[in-house]
Amino acid sequence: MGYTPWGTYLTCEENWAGYFKNDVQISRINALFDALGFNGNSAPQDDYYARYDAVQGKVIGVIDETVDQKITSKVYTQAGDTLTEAGRVLLGVLDDLLSANNIDIQVPREQSRYGVGTTSSRYGWETAIRGGDRYVRFDVSIKGIDATDDYRNEANGQGWVVEIDPFDPTSIPNKRTAMGRFAHEGCIFAPPQLGQPLAFYMGDDAQNEYIYKFVTKARYREGLNGNVLDEGTLYAARFNEDGSGDWLALDIHDPDFLAAAAAAGVDFQDQADVLVNTRLAADVVGATKMDRPEWGAAHPQTREVYMTLTNNSSRTLDNIDAANPRPNNLTGHIIRWREKGNRPFATRFDWDIFVLAGDADDSEVLPAEGGPALDGDNIFASPDGIWIDQHGILWIQTDMSGSQQGTGPFGENQMLAANPITGEIKRFLQGPFNQETTGVVSTPDGKNLFVNFQHPGDRSAVGSFTSNWPDSGAVYRHPGDAPVLPASDGPRPRSATVVITREDGGVVGL
Repeated sequence: MGYTPWGTYLTCEENWAGYFKNDVQISRINALFDALGFNGNSAPQDDYYARYDAVQGKVIGVIDETVDQKITSKVYTQAGDTLTEAGRVLLGVLDDLLSANNIDIQVPREQSRYGVGTTSSRYGWETAIRGGDRYVRFDVSIKGIDATDDYRNEANGQGWVVEIDPFDPTSIPNKRTAMGRFAHEGCIFAPPQLGQPLAFYMGDDAQNEYIYKFVTKARYREGLNGNVLDEGTLYAARFNEDGSGDWLALDIHDPDFLAAAAAAGVDFQDQADVLVNTRLAADVVGATKMDRPEWGAAHPQTREVYMTLTNNSSRTLDNIDAANPRPNNLTGHIIRWREKGNRPFATRFDWDIFVLAGDADDSEVLPAEGGPALDGDNIFASPDGIWIDQHGILWIQTDMSGSQQGTGPFGENQMLAANPITGEIKRFLQGPFNQETTGVVSTPDGKNLFVNFQHPGDRSAVGSFTSNWPDSGAVYRHPGDAPVLPASDGPRPRSATVVITREDGGVVGL
């Protein structure tokens, strides 16, 4: 899910954890504690440095990583209109201008388009009494004369794909900025073909955000390494009503992109500006706003790409479309597409919906073909994790919120197995109480299946556990079954990975 053809891991930065205070101060924020390489055509200029980024050319840390169950944050820039000869904002002059013109500082577009708050950070880390810069950086407000005095740029250094080499403990993880900045939920590649460019697919894990593709400039051959991820073209997807689709280049050198930006009245200074503002660039070209795109999977034989659209409570009847056909889509769906000519670098594709999740009255498998509704053996909601094994089985994992779990017909989060050709879907397992089923992979022979269960009992009150999994009192809930209550003072519930094998030693799922 987060790896490359040359054996490195791609972990993805998702949710920003800091905030911007709306006063005469400049925003700041960093990731966690280690210096990471910052590579690609958005490698940082002076405007991207902050006080904690002690090594120029590096960015500190990773927050809210996903797919590999990791974490990453994001970094943003504030530009001032009043500059000294050195290009720095003088806060005294800025104060006078703001007072004279009755102007409030606005959150810059690099932050506002990425959901940076204006009152406090997500976790309140910046309020820690001890720890110094490593925590204060989560306040991205303007506080100094320039960016070396505060953390105004911290958010711009996060939100990228991060490449990690697990086989070289001395290697420095690298942020591959050419692949765009947004709430990455994962990064998967199409099966590589010798002599052809590589294609990587990514979803922006937020309601009404986009699906992206990155195509390398280099062509695939043995001996490639992650440096090929520094050059290429980033695209956003447009899903047309007739089942066709277009990949729209987010490229400062592309005439169509420049024309779209001019028509929208949006100015990008260079490609780095485009990439730091990837969401805005996708807005400009008219990409299709999706129902919270998360994980993707590429079929090893057919080369079709599947992506989960987990849910979207903010879509209304006025803005439904063929690819997102339901208002208030609380249960989500899975979309798939095939590149024209099965070429990874194609700029057109064909698409359809694989399954509309939900209860029996509001679900359908292969709706374009008039497929069946889901039933008691396969009903599910909020698809999230997805993976296709070497035998072509599509594994689907769910991430219902706590308010959905244990209510209605859906039970707890689960994993299902699907046949992408016929559309047959079967429930494979149901997870423990109040957890997220996330992450699945098998050994090469398919005889050992590894599945993660994350934060079981996550709605427990202090001292009163709703689950003791995995130590004892394991709590599973199937649709229609009453929950088995654990010992409230029993073992603390913990995340865990289970290994599943067949009793006859055969391939799991076949």
